[in-house]
Amino acid sequence: MKKIIFYFLFLLPFLGYSQTYWTGAVDTDWNTAGNWSAGVPNSSTAAVVASCSTCPILTSNVVTGGLTVEGGGNLDIGTYTVTVYGLYWMNWGNLTSNGGVIDASRTGNVQNSQFYGNLTLRINSAGTNNYLGGMGGNNTYHNDFTLEAHTGDWTTFEIGRGFVDTYKGKTIISNVGKGWLVVVDANNSYNSPTVFEDDVEFRNVHADEGHLQICLNGGKIRCLKKARFFDNTNSFNSYIWLGNAQFDDETEVDTRKAHISLGGCLYKEDFILKNREGALVELSWSNFEEAADFVIPPSVPFLYGDLRMSYSSFYGSASTAPLNIQLGSTSSPTSYRPNTLVKLAYMWSINRELNLQADYIHYQNSTFHKATTMKRIGLTGTPPSGYIGGGVCPGFSRFEGTIKFHNEFGDHWVLGGYGPDVFKSDAEFIQGNNPWGALRASYSGSTTYEGNIRMSTHPASYNGIVWGENTGFSTLISGKTVSVDQFGYGLLTLARFTQLGATTPQTINMGTGAVQFYESNFESPLQVTTSRIGIGKSTFFNASFTKTGSGADGCEGQNTFKKKVHIKNQSTGSIVFYSQNSKVNAP
Repeated sequence: MKKIIFYFLFLLPFLGYSQTYWTGAVDTDWNTAGNWSAGVPNSSTAAVVASCSTCPILTSNVVTGGLTVEGGGNLDIGTYTVTVYGLYWMNWGNLTSNGGVIDASRTGNVQNSQFYGNLTLRINSAGTNNYLGGMGGNNTYHNDFTLEAHTGDWTTFEIGRGFVDTYKGKTIISNVGKGWLVVVDANNSYNSPTVFEDDVEFRNVHADEGHLQICLNGGKIRCLKKARFFDNTNSFNSYIWLGNAQFDDETEVDTRKAHISLGGCLYKEDFILKNREGALVELSWSNFEEAADFVIPPSVPFLYGDLRMSYSSFYGSASTAPLNIQLGSTSSPTSYRPNTLVKLAYMWSINRELNLQADYIHYQNSTFHKATTMKRIGLTGTPPSGYIGGGVCPGFSRFEGTIKFHNEFGDHWVLGGYGPDVFKSDAEFIQGNNPWGALRASYSGSTTYEGNIRMSTHPASYNGIVWGENTGFSTLISGKTVSVDQFGYGLLTLARFTQLGATTPQTINMGTGAVQFYESNFESPLQVTTSRIGIGKSTFFNASFTKTGSGADGCEGQNTFKKKVHIKNQSTGSIVFYSQNSKVNAP
């Protein structure tokens, strides 16, 4: 009942037109008066084409106040243009075109109809109407089809309302206004998708702002060939929103500033992202199958903007090429807000090798099955809404493969900020040469490392790597090692760090860097060479400490040295234990 009332409201403006009915009494010529019940239609009359054996064919452009094609009627517009105030009823009608145009100010309803040949449908091309109507669906477009809807500032135009459409040719659906264009609304006849059998493109093209919504209220689409989402508007308030889709072929997103949100999608082939001027792109509740690569073309590098993925999976195998999600190309953001941001939250499974790069990286509650590299190249700054801030990654993620964290430019990068991660393989932590800051590992919770740990900083860096802040405890299982590849002039802090097992010797060579142990426990023999040293409330087995740098190093004390301990000062400085209750246990 609601739909009937809705359609009737849109019919009201057309009821004032006198009507002329197609009879085909003479021939097929639209412009022959004898073929109509009340003469040739004009801007003041409405043309009605119902079931006919001799049906109208245009031989020139025509103008009519209203147009109805129904009940098995057929209108052939050829290469010409029908300018009509209201395409207010097409029901079980047929329209044939050979590149022709229907230019309608508004529609009443278009459903259950067949469109043959290449057709362009323009709605409100002059941009003068506020009530544009809609199209009910259950239509079939047998050849190429272009829709251009000029939605007003506060107006909505809908196609595929409640029923499934089928698009067999190349399809372009464009919102050329500032309002809302809705494609596929309601339940789509018990969850059957609207199908695009050839290439399809969804566009926002207004110079200022536009809004495009696809698949509302349970509707969904399936694209058998390439699908493209294109936004050329100049406003961060613009958006393209998609609710449910399957893409059997390549998918491309090309946006300037519009918010792109694609959810509930299955990607069977490559996903190509072109973010030109800092848009927010969100991908959620989606699955990327094995053949679906994530591509950022070199011709359109992702230099500004925000990429967020959640509740999704990347499938793959050992032979699948890595996912290279590389955002940003400079190490000098233009402001205190990072230029590029990426957020991986509640990712069910990333079963592909991943190389991730951005100014600001946030991950949480995600599973990484293959080798993963996360490289931050920008400062923390003030991130936008949706991020915790302060360079914090909440944690609660699982790394089944190797993981490399590389803090190349950014200041503090906090890992495991709210809870621990799970590391099932080797983990590497790299801190770059920055003005200040540190890579802060295992910030909160009890983290267990089941692989080897390697650490390094830039040789000229004064930055550090910190373990065991806040409530963070770290445990390295038996048989694995913690080592330092190279360290600049900064500080390595191993606080609340436990190394299990007595048979795997541990070597930490800091070079010009310094090391501090606090509430740590090493069960295997430990050999440390460092420029500066601090030891407090820690336990060591068969340990050797060599100081090479100048300066006075204060050690808090309250330490336990099991079996042998060798402390050697090769510098002009000193090592001072402030507390006198450190002890060396007898062998």
